[in-house]
Amino acid sequence: MDLSYNKLSGPLPESLGNLTRITQLCLSGNDLNGQVPSTLSNLEQLTDFRVASNNLDGTIPEFFSKLIKLEYLSLGFNNFNGPFPRWVANLTQLVGFGISNNPLIAGPIPNYNISGFRNLQFFSFSNCSLNGTLPSWLFTIPSLRGFGLSSNQLTGQIHEFRHDSQLEFIDLSNNKLHGPIPQSISGLVNLSFLNLSSNNLNGVLELQKFSNLELLDLSKNNISVNIGSNANATWPNLYSLCLSSCNITEFPEFLKSAENLQELYLSNNKIHGKQFNTFENNSYVGNLGLCGLPLSKKCGDNEAQPQPPQPISQDDDDDAFGFTWRIVLMGYGYMRICNRSDYRICYVLDWKTEMVYENSYRRSTQEGGKDKPDWLEKKSAKLDAIFREEIITGVACYWLERVLQ
Repeated sequence: MDLSYNKLSGPLPESLGNLTRITQLCLSGNDLNGQVPSTLSNLEQLTDFRVASNNLDGTIPEFFSKLIKLEYLSLGFNNFNGPFPRWVANLTQLVGFGISNNPLIAGPIPNYNISGFRNLQFFSFSNCSLNGTLPSWLFTIPSLRGFGLSSNQLTGQIHEFRHDSQLEFIDLSNNKLHGPIPQSISGLVNLSFLNLSSNNLNGVLELQKFSNLELLDLSKNNISVNIGSNANATWPNLYSLCLSSCNITEFPEFLKSAENLQELYLSNNKIHGKQFNTFENNSYVGNLGLCGLPLSKKCGDNEAQPQPPQPISQDDDDDAFGFTWRIVLMGYGYMRICNRSDYRICYVLDWKTEMVYENSYRRSTQEGGKDKPDWLEKKSAKLDAIFREEIITGVACYWLERVLQ
């Protein structure tokens, strides 16, 4: 039964416990409140339970541990409180588990025997109040394909990865992690999304070892990036690269062949020489050695520099902003993108481009841009609701839950 996004309100009825043969109960994106009724412990055939994006509260019920057929459990964007549920490892069939954006869930992540997670592929615990040391068992689950732990207060170092890891998506941004990035990360051959930004990580990352990446964000760390000297190296899938404050001294040579690149964020490095003629001065802040259009600083002569053309305004036609243009952000702006219809970590794809444009436009207005166009204003409310599902049918939205911040 799927009643998601139907403006339902009030508490969850206890009579739901009478649906003893039901296998799927999806109530995300409504206005439900109160606690999860204990009668739901009768739903022993349940494999899929989703109540993300409501106003439910109380502790996460322990009776979930008795629903041993559960494969997907999505509880994010509510007001649940208490410690991290210790009983999760009892759900040996669990594939996806999400409790993100429950800021009252606090404390450390328990240590588990990973044998209880033999089917786990995705989990999302971002934007809670989790603290303590980042547990090592998270890096040893053989079936795991992606996890999100961003915007918590986790400490410690990133542990070594399994040599046969299937990880594709990693988001550990906005924590208090320190130490070097483990060398074993270069063995993650399936890795397509890596966000380690806003920690205190250090060391050198050999960027040329990550040829399958689609999104990489290492900004706001103490990491130095080795771009590599191979001018023929290519990153055919790369479309978002965020390397601010990474001690880069020149534009990465491989960007010439990064045909799918949509976002580039290189602020506060030591880049010198010419740059892309794309945006205005504030897009390149913190790189004092840059010169040439569109900057006011000349490259070697005093010839007057014409200003770049103004961005074309968009109407209500989605195709008009279907990312035939390029985004190059090297300054104050900060955004996440989800703009391709085949991007696997996005649950809802129909509104992907509008979502990106909404966020980038909001950042540009903070820098003195124009007001939001009418067509974008009309879609904002719907976007805010649609993009709040986090774990669904085996697909995880790790950074997407933060894109509207």
